[in-house]
Amino acid sequence: IEHLKEVIIEDSIGINDELDKRMQHLVDTYHDEWAVVVNDPERRKKFKQFVNTDENQERQEMIEFVDMRGQLRPANWPADGQPQTNWEAPKSDIFALREK
Repeated sequence: IEHLKEVIIEDSIGINDELDKRMQHLVDTYHDEWAVVVNDPERRKKFKQFVNTDENQERQEMIEFVDMRGQLRPANWPADGQPQTNWEAPKSDIFALREK
């Protein structure tokens, strides 16, 4: 235990400087790849809400919100066995019309 105290607390083998250098290297070479995408319009075009269309859905269309004390919040999840989406199949969808 005394040897561990010497190594860890008193840095008897001199590893603290090496660890500090490695940590400083990580800090100095940090690169935020998402900041580059956000700031570059060409790269930002690659990230769309839907791949097959340029249309976007508003969050109110994707998530059901309820008003609570004057603030909107997402609605609670439905009880087990209840549908978990507001989406309904088009009336012309032959798969939706068949019996399950």
